[in-house]
Amino acid sequence: MIELIENPLVTVICICHNQATWVANALNSVLNQTYSQVELLIVDTGSSDNSKELISNWLESKTTKARFKVVPVFFLGKVGNCKGFNTAFAHAKGKYVIDLAADDILLPTRIEEQVQFFENQSTDTGLIYGNATYVDTNNKVLYTAYEKGGKFYGLERNGFTWAWNMQRFFICPQSTMFRSEMVKKLGGYNPALFYEDFDFYCRLMRDWQVQYQPINLTQITVIATSHGNSIKRRSWDFFCSTLTILSEQAQQAKSPYEQGLILKRFIFSVVEFIRKGR
Repeated sequence: MIELIENPLVTVICICHNQATWVANALNSVLNQTYSQVELLIVDTGSSDNSKELISNWLESKTTKARFKVVPVFFLGKVGNCKGFNTAFAHAKGKYVIDLAADDILLPTRIEEQVQFFENQSTDTGLIYGNATYVDTNNKVLYTAYEKGGKFYGLERNGFTWAWNMQRFFICPQSTMFRSEMVKKLGGYNPALFYEDFDFYCRLMRDWQVQYQPINLTQITVIATSHGNSIKRRSWDFFCSTLTILSEQAQQAKSPYEQGLILKRFIFSVVEFIRKGR
């Protein structure tokens, strides 16, 4: 186990919406971390399956109680991922925070190795991210995020990366760890939006650095009911949120170059909506 002079507390916010099949595995992956200083917060955003019952049963486990003592749980209505995360984050005490979907898994050393990496970064680093393995519902490996054939192959970027993010989405969201101070200063996710990551990354990358850790510490289950796939099916809501984000970014553009990047992203988004949406 990696020894740190002072082990900072890490908050894991697990958000569940109709993910009864996978939520116990996601929670167990937090339970089984090699890093000891972990705070777990659970959010259910109006599940209509038996997710809430499974979460309650998991909380009654002796192993869970011994590991975490108290686990705050927020059984909310259909408030969406953004508001769900913000509700839990308001109670977070960790120096760092992980946004964990209830159908994904943290490999056992993820928090330990990410903390070690984050602690060696400059204080203006607000986000770190890494590689991840995508599997199907039978646990068969499909591909990895940043290796050849993966959806982010060759896109690893470090530093102040606003321009890169505007040109091409390059961060695997499930692999990220945030600096809590940064999340507080940004006011968390924008609850008015249908999805969170593009807006959140645009805002943070202007003033905070991101750093890539070349190690695979996450397993992502590719399922039709995942948050990302649900978003893609609701193309009109997704498109409207994207236009809102681009409009806000255009108002903050600092140069003609930035305005040009925003315009290109707007054109790309319109074309994608026409091609895939409606």
